[in-house]
Amino acid sequence: MTSLRPLLLFLVLALPALAGRNLPARFPEFPAKMPPAQEKRILEVRRPYQVADEEARIRALDAYDKLQDPDADNDLVVIACADGHPEVRLRAIEILIAHENSSAGLCAARLALSALPPAYRKRAVAIVRKLGNAAAEEALAHALKKGFDRAHPANSPILNPDNNRIDDAMAQVAAAIALGELRTPKAVDALLAALGDGDWQVRSTAARALGEAGDVRAVDALLRTAKDEDLDVRIESIISLGRFGGAPAIAALRRAAGDKEPIVARFAARALKLAQAPRPAAPAAGTSAETPSPPAFESDESGSETVYIVDDTFSMTDAERAVRGDMENVWTKEDETTDKRVGFVLYRDFGNAFTTRQMLLSYDMKKARRWFNKASDHTGAESSGAAIDRAFLVAMYFNWSRIPKKTINLYANGNSNDDEALVFYGKLLHQGEGVTVNSWFRIFNSRKLHEALAEAGGGTATIWTARAPADTRRGGPSPAGGGSTPGPR
Repeated sequence: MTSLRPLLLFLVLALPALAGRNLPARFPEFPAKMPPAQEKRILEVRRPYQVADEEARIRALDAYDKLQDPDADNDLVVIACADGHPEVRLRAIEILIAHENSSAGLCAARLALSALPPAYRKRAVAIVRKLGNAAAEEALAHALKKGFDRAHPANSPILNPDNNRIDDAMAQVAAAIALGELRTPKAVDALLAALGDGDWQVRSTAARALGEAGDVRAVDALLRTAKDEDLDVRIESIISLGRFGGAPAIAALRRAAGDKEPIVARFAARALKLAQAPRPAAPAAGTSAETPSPPAFESDESGSETVYIVDDTFSMTDAERAVRGDMENVWTKEDETTDKRVGFVLYRDFGNAFTTRQMLLSYDMKKARRWFNKASDHTGAESSGAAIDRAFLVAMYFNWSRIPKKTINLYANGNSNDDEALVFYGKLLHQGEGVTVNSWFRIFNSRKLHEALAEAGGGTATIWTARAPADTRRGGPSPAGGGSTPGPR
């Protein structure tokens, strides 16, 4: 048998992890020296897989499982890295593990860095953790430090998995979340280093991840970042200190409960209550029992998280006014005792080129307003592709929490350049993370697309006029001049 693994790991670099649609992976050509009988055998198991339905593709993988051919397993590596649906990729990784294929860990790490709802990435990290794969752990740590960087040999099959020059901070955020769930000493080392990053999005995610990792070495660092100049970093550090407990954390939380920022004081009071609560004893020294993750910080069942995805071209300045009005009418006047976070993805579409700029979900409404008010000074990564669906890819990297009410409000001019991909991403966010997708659109001819997106995302589609909506409150009146089309609930 001919081993194709080195070649396959190189070729996977040219394949997008999410092909833009729910489609099967594309396989490379067979090597010239492969015997014809072997080619025929592999082609026979490929054919049932090469269909658009993900459930049929999952069933088709059973043939690969039964074949147990190292060369056919190279197909599984490609599927695990490049199939359009995460469930298919996860199933391929399961089979690679059963076949004791050494690529399984790197494939799982690639999935953990992909633009997918966090629930799918969490499952991928659980695989890496179970395998104890050192190369995958190293790759994730490198991604946290460097972002989307192909220079590191161990990362070559997995980094930049979406074939799209998305902001490095999104890779760092995904890696930080993954390393927190990995909970190994090396993962904690990488997260501690990330607390010094210049981007608040990376620092706050690292602080949150250290609370999940449960390594007490993090406490001293979190005591310092609980005083960070950025409000989100302070809050995430306070939450993690509450999860750790212990005398130093309790003393710091008592001080923070008197913070001049009401939201910081509120989180500190809740974290203090958690820190003082009884908790199970750690496993005895010398035993094989795993150190449990610290107790979870209780989520606010009445809270909400909203991401605005906005066409930021000059013809859509009224959309920016609508978002500003929503923030003023809702986010600054609602009950301040609830947990509310807001984030943004702004995009510009110039033919087949686009730029995106994002701000992760934040508790700091003052910071959110400042960021959005400067949005006209637009810069960002560039690549080929459709602006709306690529903006949804960015939103899937976001730091969604366990708060049950999660919403994306899209303000778009018209169609996407890849309508099927956009609807698929809306479905993934709704089914995988419980996000409700609402759409406001201007061009009537794009109505079918936005209605399909609303149906997939469990939200509403509304056509609106060029003047700014009077009230775009979630669940409030429809925008001026528009009619709302609900999707199935």
